Amino acid sequence: MQLTSNEVWEEIEKNVFGVLGFVTPKGEARTVGIVYVVDDYRLYIGAQKAAWKTRHIERNPRVSLTIAIAKRAPFMPWIKIPAATITFSGSARVLDSDEIEAGLLERLYRHDEAATEWCAIEVTPEKDFITYGVNTSLLQMRFPEKARGRAPVASRVEDLARFGQGLDDMPKKVLVKQAGVLVGHLRRRYGLTRLVRLMGSIARERRQILTAHPDTVRALRRDWGPGAVNEALGMTALFNALVPLEGREGAYEVAKGIFQAIAPLSMNALYQSDQLAGCAGDRFENFKKFHLALFEHSQHLFPNTQTDEGDLFTSTVTRCGNVEVFTALGAPELGMLGCDHDLAGYPTIADRHRFEFRRPTTIAKGGDVCRFRFYRTGTAPATEEIDGVPVEWVESLNR
Repeated sequence: MQLTSNEVWEEIEKNVFGVLGFVTPKGEARTVGIVYVVDDYRLYIGAQKAAWKTRHIERNPRVSLTIAIAKRAPFMPWIKIPAATITFSGSARVLDSDEIEAGLLERLYRHDEAATEWCAIEVTPEKDFITYGVNTSLLQMRFPEKARGRAPVASRVEDLARFGQGLDDMPKKVLVKQAGVLVGHLRRRYGLTRLVRLMGSIARERRQILTAHPDTVRALRRDWGPGAVNEALGMTALFNALVPLEGREGAYEVAKGIFQAIAPLSMNALYQSDQLAGCAGDRFENFKKFHLALFEHSQHLFPNTQTDEGDLFTSTVTRCGNVEVFTALGAPELGMLGCDHDLAGYPTIADRHRFEFRRPTTIAKGGDVCRFRFYRTGTAPATEEIDGVPVEWVESLNR
């Protein structure tokens, strides 16, 4: 059965138990049942420093791991069904508790022993996953040729579902999460009663925009696509509804706060960051490849050129769709929303993809072009600003 690496990783993350295989210094095979957690495409196993498996792995890091996935016949639990399995080989290393991120340490241990005699075994899968019965029906499990599967541990960037899609193509489930963030932000600021009234005002403002700018909306939907225009209509209606409460400057600050709260969700989705990090090859090179395809397919919104200089990748946008759309809808202030979204969004995926983000100028903030600069981690000049402000200030948004 043909599986993708992402499908296998999803199954691994759903489960917690596996059988770890390793070799003693005498060359004898050993296996032991373990409980694991997954973080950044590696598996982590809690262990005592004095345990035999820990000592053997310190001497020989080559391991194998098999994850058993229970199968059940619906309404007939007494029928014994063999488990589905995922098996792979890999390399392991033993980490002291002070070498492990605090969040990961908390997932591994929920007691004080984590800082004393306990450690963690980090397993990095290699080559291929070998599977049996994964994403297979109970009936098909009777036939080895149908139940067997193989998938590379790391997929190609080109195989990702969003590779080659544009900036205006946000997955629906992410849009639902974004709506939840927006409503939560407004409720915390205004309370439930005023929120209900505000939602009514937003709906009225949206109808008024459609009535006041019918030709503009039709042209934008034709040229920019319905997804991008519907999002712009919603933000313009929100802005117009906030103006009587906050004034135009204050209304923008509220909208900016919402967009920056949404940014980690949308940036992760736009770049399919969780899956992109697991692709084979250099992470920065993979990011460049994905970013290039993303911007190439967004030329209708943000005409751009790309320059690759190895450790520096530059995207130069010569026309800003945000500025044009929001100006046409009567809210030119909102042209800067995309800029402020990026300030909060890119830093949340930068470490994972091994880049540092810089952007000296943007059109919405007075520049001739938007110049996105992505430096390989450790190579960015400390003096280059982001949207005209020091890097330290931008980084403080995400602390």
